[in-house]
Amino acid sequence: MRQTTYGETHKNNVYSKDTDLFLKEEGKSFKGFINKHVLYNQDNIAIDSPALNYLNLLPENEVNKSLKNMIIKEYYECERIYPYLGDLFLSCLFKVSYNKGKRIIRYQKKNQNDVLNTIDDKNAKAILGWIFNNTNLGRNINIQVHNSNDIVFEIENNFAFTFKYDYDFYNQMIDKTHKDYFYVIIDGYIESVGEIHHLLYNASQNKLPYVIFCYGMSDEVKHNIMINNRKGITKILPVSLDTNDENTLNILNDIAVLHDGDVITSNMGQTISQEVSKELKRGNRITFFKEKIFISPVCDNSKILKHRKFLLNRLEDAKSKIDVNIEPVKNRVKNFTSKRLNIYIPKLLKENNKFKRELDYGLRVLKTLNGTICISKTSFKKSYAIPSSLINVVNVKAKSLQSMLDSIKIVVI
Repeated sequence: MRQTTYGETHKNNVYSKDTDLFLKEEGKSFKGFINKHVLYNQDNIAIDSPALNYLNLLPENEVNKSLKNMIIKEYYECERIYPYLGDLFLSCLFKVSYNKGKRIIRYQKKNQNDVLNTIDDKNAKAILGWIFNNTNLGRNINIQVHNSNDIVFEIENNFAFTFKYDYDFYNQMIDKTHKDYFYVIIDGYIESVGEIHHLLYNASQNKLPYVIFCYGMSDEVKHNIMINNRKGITKILPVSLDTNDENTLNILNDIAVLHDGDVITSNMGQTISQEVSKELKRGNRITFFKEKIFISPVCDNSKILKHRKFLLNRLEDAKSKIDVNIEPVKNRVKNFTSKRLNIYIPKLLKENNKFKRELDYGLRVLKTLNGTICISKTSFKKSYAIPSSLINVVNVKAKSLQSMLDSIKIVVI
């Protein structure tokens, strides 16, 4: 019986390749960009990074393209580990000299200029300098974009809660920060509008903000709130938690502590309609972001410390049990840490790729200052503050890739 073949039969081209020569040619290209600016017409920008210019250089044929893709893959893998680690990888691969330079065992104030001098972009350098001079390294840093032309710093001592909740209520809201709000914390699901009738009525009369913390609500309740908010009749601010997110487990107790209030629960014989008809307590300040809210506490510091100690004990107990997922408890402990720094940067600056890369690098440096870092310097004058352990990673990756390329004798395309 005659065999029938369907479809197109693809033809493969087989090439022999001297990879040693390939590496020499690529190294020559990389070195050719050192201390040179390249102008890109499509963006009308000049780039002086040898690494980026080398990566943008198109190989002369398909064989070289396939081999160069291996280099590019390793470069971006290094960059994911730490900014500018890819640059050191290329320097190592192409035998461009660099030295580990000064070792900083543990950061001290006297090392500040050593670190700042590794940042070229003046705006990124100014931001990192401000952080060094005006705050401590224990703060969480939050980057936001605004329409002003200035870089603005805002130190906050409120609490950040990270979890999933229904953000539909806030997508079209311009001002997402609200002060002196009424609140109710419900350990349950709001089924009908009738359950929160008194709250809706009061909100329509006094026009003050009302925050509702709960574990979900019906479409009827959600639609009613959104319509009245849109018409300006009420200002209802639901934090309708996603019950499928483990980070919401017992989170209402933490929120209640900060508000110096209580949680409405059927376990105590309470009903939603009865409790919202009473005079509600007030919160201090709350800000809504996607999957995150910020709360300024009402309670005093002693209650915060007491509850944090309670959470830390819960975490230790959870660690001793094999079948317990400790991540939700760890997240609750993290939520109960207040210190934060908001940095507002101009929209135009946010679109500057060099600034973004330098700022990302600077912020990553801050995270590693408790360990040993090296001020590594390449022959093309750029210096980097990089953890010592990652210098070894670069060397291993470069040797591994070179060994792999040396073993390639035939390329099939």
